[in-house]
Amino acid sequence: MAMSRRPSLRIAVIGAGLGGLAAGVALRQAGFDVDVYEQAPELTEIGGGINLGPNAVRVLYRLGLRPALDREAVRPLSTHQRRWQDGRTLQLAPLNPRCEELYGAPHLTVHRADLLAIIASGFAPERLHLGHRLVGLSDKGDRVEAWFENSVRMTADVVIGADGINSTVRAALLGEEAPRFAGCVAYRATIGRALQAFAGWHPQLRRIIGAADTCFIWALFDREPLPRWSIGRITLLGDACHPMYPFMGQGAAQAMEDGATLAACLSAAGGGVPDVALRRYEELRRPRVTRLQGMSRANKTRFHLPDGPAQEARDAEWARAGDRSPDALRWLYEFDATELPRSC
Repeated sequence: MAMSRRPSLRIAVIGAGLGGLAAGVALRQAGFDVDVYEQAPELTEIGGGINLGPNAVRVLYRLGLRPALDREAVRPLSTHQRRWQDGRTLQLAPLNPRCEELYGAPHLTVHRADLLAIIASGFAPERLHLGHRLVGLSDKGDRVEAWFENSVRMTADVVIGADGINSTVRAALLGEEAPRFAGCVAYRATIGRALQAFAGWHPQLRRIIGAADTCFIWALFDREPLPRWSIGRITLLGDACHPMYPFMGQGAAQAMEDGATLAACLSAAGGGVPDVALRRYEELRRPRVTRLQGMSRANKTRFHLPDGPAQEARDAEWARAGDRSPDALRWLYEFDATELPRSC
């Protein structure tokens, strides 16, 4: 089979979070001329630990980041859901080494800041532009112009909006729309005064709370699935187009998959008209992430049932099912975002 000619597109990624930087690394390794623009003055990631399923780990391994991940991440043996009052097991799922046996990649847990540094280590530092807050875009048909708050202007063949749930790129493409509040928040660690809110909970949980000395209260948001992600030479990635609640543990993972698939689609186009490749990327990615958005919403309800008949029925169903095997998520964990269907 003849080799496709080498891609020569200049690509600008807006946003240097986990998804944006992973996309930058994937696109650079595919041979594209890539710059990443980030509004923050330094590369930071807010939050604590993040769980990476085998589908995400596979993408990062393919980017050559395995040694750093093996050094910084841990391999949890299982995930364990317990009853808040007495700590009894509701559901137990083995993770390692079972995931690697089944899918060729482990399930990892790593601090978000460490993960961002690992991904950044695979990207050319001179191509990462900090302190660049995007304020405008204009698609000229054969190129895209972008300008930033610091008066810098640039031109690219393709612009990728990886700038989060409040994406400026998304607003420029599809208009302003407020994200939807989940009605619940996540505590990223907590402080001693919060122990009162957990009076009567299992002692082990209260010991964990009491051991922390900082507190971040993180409101959870998502959006309705978008009708499209791409217009012309501009497309979206990660939370900019499919933010989801954390109750499937797949938000960052799907952003990383986006970047891998996008790089593969642009490479398959051989440096040709990029808007066709962007539409193909969207066609491949939207069904999968929309399914996960829906499952994350369903789990938000399922995991937070008020005490009563519905909660008791859920607990009984989980008890009958016994330990939950990673086999049940084969469709999710076995997926390889770096490989395209033959029709692409």
